Amino acid sequence: MAAERVEGVGRYEMLRDPGRALTIDTIDEVEPGRWQRVSDPSPNFGFTSAAVWGRVRLVNPGAAPAVRRVVFRYPLLDRVELYVPRPDGAFDRAVNGDMLRYSERPFDTHVIQFEVTLPPGETLAFFRVTTDSSLQIGFDVMTPARQHEVESTWLFIHGGYYGLMLALGLYNFFLFLSIRTRAYLWYVVYVVVFTGTQMGLDGTAGRFLFPENPDLANRFTPLTIAALLSPPLLFAQHFLDTRRHVPRLHRAIDALVIISLVPLAVAMFGPYAVAIRLAAATVMFVCTACLAVGVVVWRRGYRPARFYVLAWSTVLFGTIAYALVSFGVLPANLFFSNIQRIGSVLEVILLSFALGDHISTINAERDAARTAAFALERDLAVTGAVQRLFLPRQDSYASPALALRGYYAPAAQCGGDWWWYERTADGGVRVLLGDVTGHGVGAAMVTAGVAAAYRALPDAARTGDVRGVIGALNDSLTGICGGSHHMTLGALDIDPRAGEVRMWSAGAPAALVMRGDGTIEHVAAAGSPLGAADVAIGEDRRAIHPGDRIFVFSDGLHELVVPGGRQLGYRGVSRMLARTRGMARDEAHAAIAAEVRGLLAGGSQVDDIAFVLIDVVDRAGAEQAA
Repeated sequence: MAAERVEGVGRYEMLRDPGRALTIDTIDEVEPGRWQRVSDPSPNFGFTSAAVWGRVRLVNPGAAPAVRRVVFRYPLLDRVELYVPRPDGAFDRAVNGDMLRYSERPFDTHVIQFEVTLPPGETLAFFRVTTDSSLQIGFDVMTPARQHEVESTWLFIHGGYYGLMLALGLYNFFLFLSIRTRAYLWYVVYVVVFTGTQMGLDGTAGRFLFPENPDLANRFTPLTIAALLSPPLLFAQHFLDTRRHVPRLHRAIDALVIISLVPLAVAMFGPYAVAIRLAAATVMFVCTACLAVGVVVWRRGYRPARFYVLAWSTVLFGTIAYALVSFGVLPANLFFSNIQRIGSVLEVILLSFALGDHISTINAERDAARTAAFALERDLAVTGAVQRLFLPRQDSYASPALALRGYYAPAAQCGGDWWWYERTADGGVRVLLGDVTGHGVGAAMVTAGVAAAYRALPDAARTGDVRGVIGALNDSLTGICGGSHHMTLGALDIDPRAGEVRMWSAGAPAALVMRGDGTIEHVAAAGSPLGAADVAIGEDRRAIHPGDRIFVFSDGLHELVVPGGRQLGYRGVSRMLARTRGMARDEAHAAIAAEVRGLLAGGSQVDDIAFVLIDVVDRAGAEQAA
């Protein structure tokens, strides 16, 4: 608070009393050299445990006694004693300070003031100041009317400041309720707590919130400063999306949030002198950290960070400058005493612009995501439609000798699995099941290319030598992808007339054969996936009998994750097949499909799944069909 000095202040001298031992009765015994002339109108001693004495000549140039107000501008001084001499040589003593209840103070005002009656001429007065907060001494002498004007101006300016902070806080709180973005919530918390710190620092909290509880009013200031540490850090995390842009700094901020609880605990339970020093020092570090993170994210191309950096530059300068005032490094003049408040107004305005720009960025990203999602959905639908052209038109087949039914569930609308079946001349069936690496559009298009190459083979070639068919498909895949994609492929020839199933494998999972008595055998053939110049093709064969059930599947089935976090595995698939014993083909197919869907319901599907269930019905039927 600034005021015009009427009649002026004469010689102004001060001395430090480190032991707080001097009294008004012993002050004349001090060596003259200890008194120091003060040229600074607002001397600042920072955080100190010493008492500071002042010796000032108050001037009344008039011919009659004059009433004056002596006003100490810094409201957080614990105890100020004013000694004014009487005609008999003794002193009138008055006490004021923020450790007094407002009902005990001579005036109901946030600042510390005294009323004195000055006789004509000069009056040599003394004052003594002690405090656990920053010891800043700046005082004015003015008429009561002028003090009333200054007080009214102070209330108007500070009311406008708090009104602005309240309006911005409420505005952004309603924005948070509308869009549910946590950055807005932490911004509102930051504005509220920051406003609380200003109320503590300028005496508003003590005057209006805790007028009869000076201990709580004094505790309020370091408590709000310490509580101010976490909200800007959490705001930075959400506003700057540090988890995505700077994951290491994101983890460092998590650590700072935890560390910031220490000053808060000290402010709640520790001594005031320690709490206020620790909070003031820590807040400078937090402001610097927030600004540094913003600069890093801005340099990485995140546009909303530019307003954030500008906003924090103002508050960082203001906060550091005010903290340096508290520590006695900078003078406690009008500019530096209010610089944090000036910076905070600029900051909240710039952060409001930043949040508005953040909304624009979010909307632009959402629009781009919707456009991309629509295009992807369209591409997936087209790709899925193309892929279905290369799957069997009917997923089941039945003859007097064999009955089969297939199942296909891509991880997306289209996938990399493919299956097919052909009747053979001997009354049997050839089944192919392939799996291109990956899933989605790319894998589906590769699969469609391989399927098209297979369909382009002459009928005789498709039902002829299996190794030749696999070799032709490998040439097609290599020509299409140039080695960037691979495909596992299993081919089964089921010949019920000969009572045999043969499997050729290019890296495909083993097939399972469940006998009529429930025992399960693996038809495992080694081999390497298609897509390379040299492909190893494994081969295996088993005898089959009426009542046997053959099960061939892609690796998406045995790699399914079951409750507990482990994969289904071959044992799980075997148990799944064993549970279909005694069921008809369609019933068994439905049971396995339902079990697969149940497992997929527990989490997201990460791979395509295809399987074919084949029942051996009757060998004689195969001979008749042939």
